[in-house]
Amino acid sequence: MEPFENLLIFKLKEELRAAAEKCPNCQGAREYPFLSRGRENIVPCVRCEPIYRILEPLDTALEILKE
Repeated sequence: MEPFENLLIFKLKEELRAAAEKCPNCQGAREYPFLSRGRENIVPCVRCEPIYRILEPLDTALEILKE
């Protein structure tokens, strides 16, 4: 195990990623179909997409810490 894996930010990132992958809407696909005017559309998942937006700066911060 690397030293950065003990950091709270790493644990938070892992918990958020696990929560997003268990999304009941899309099962981690980040997109889900919905019907609109008789057509099926694929859109970003409204439940887990905010989690992925939070993960982006956390991933960047961890990259900086690894260096």
